[in-house]
Amino acid sequence: MTSAEDVSHNILRVIGDGSIGTGFFIQKELCVTCHHVISKMNAIKVEYKGKSYDAEWVPEYSDMDKDIAILRVKNCEANPLSCARGALPGLEVSGFGFESKLLEWLPEGTPFDGRLGTTVSHYTEKAQEIKQDKPWKKKPVVSVEVYKMDCDITGQGLSGSPVCQTASWQVVGMFAALSERQPPVGFVIPIENILDTLKKEIPTAIQPASHGKSSYELITEANTLVDEKQVEKAIEVYEMVANDPNYLYAWYNKGVVLGNLGRSQEAIECYDKAIQIDPNYADAWYNKGLILGRLGRGDEEIACYDKTIQIDPNYADAWNNKGAALGKLGREDEEIACYDKTIQINPNYFVALYNKARVYAKRKENENALESLAKAISINKDSIQWAQSDESFSGLRNEKKFMSLMT
Repeated sequence: MTSAEDVSHNILRVIGDGSIGTGFFIQKELCVTCHHVISKMNAIKVEYKGKSYDAEWVPEYSDMDKDIAILRVKNCEANPLSCARGALPGLEVSGFGFESKLLEWLPEGTPFDGRLGTTVSHYTEKAQEIKQDKPWKKKPVVSVEVYKMDCDITGQGLSGSPVCQTASWQVVGMFAALSERQPPVGFVIPIENILDTLKKEIPTAIQPASHGKSSYELITEANTLVDEKQVEKAIEVYEMVANDPNYLYAWYNKGVVLGNLGRSQEAIECYDKAIQIDPNYADAWYNKGLILGRLGRGDEEIACYDKTIQIDPNYADAWNNKGAALGKLGREDEEIACYDKTIQINPNYFVALYNKARVYAKRKENENALESLAKAISINKDSIQWAQSDESFSGLRNEKKFMSLMT
């Protein structure tokens, strides 16, 4: 099985004429990086363990429009990295790259972690005028499907870095760019886009399954069926890829659909499969908790939220729902503490403010109840309609402040 060390010890610096990026071998002698990394270089070189190697741009396998560059590098001792057959939404990911301002991380590179978004996005980048005295010195408009990635990356030079599924350390994509907004969002080119450029060179890596479609295409098809309310067909399609251990998202999505159909035990089994593949899949733990809550299994529900929070301490939904679950068990002080944590993470989380108001109202702590309710209403007016029919506030209905809030 591939490890973090296998990845960190086999990445390369792509350098030339003041530019810097990262690359990795996708097979022997073939290195992949982002095209924009090499687009201004007069000569392309890669460095590995202190040695410099000449690199030859391979146009027949590269795709400038998708920001993919394939380089042929001979006699380099770096090993090709293990690649998954496709990237999937929601994966916990990790990687290494050579951030230009942190060269003390040489030779292993700067580590980073993140999570792929739940949908594919379209990434575009404007063309640039470059003196075209070399065939690779072009910068056309980039138009490529990517996953957004919530990440802890802040510097330059990581373009071309391998993005790996944390659970298996198989490459699921290539880091392409970082947004200028805060907190930063990365853009990841899915590995299948890169493999598509290499069909002639490594056919075994991209052979479709017996049904003739890639798992990525099947997941997309199933998601579309869910949107069209054809949930039974969607489940069948998820099952076509669910047995592949790389595709925990198929198990997760199947669990979501089954849960929405009220097939709770089957949904739990799907989430357990996803967790078996990636024990740190916070969303699977969270959704399993939701199902257990519906079944009245409060202690188990809370245990799932605790695991979610252990993985991601800023998972506001898990804190809020843990509070609600504790409330059902009569543990009101702990319940309020969870709502406070939710609000600390996201001050605009009006549901937590509303829930907190309900607890105070039931405890006849009227001032605290009205204060929390007022804050919830200031963020979202839906709180008014909820409070008007909520028996928790029956003792406040004749209070002037409460009546004022309802108008």
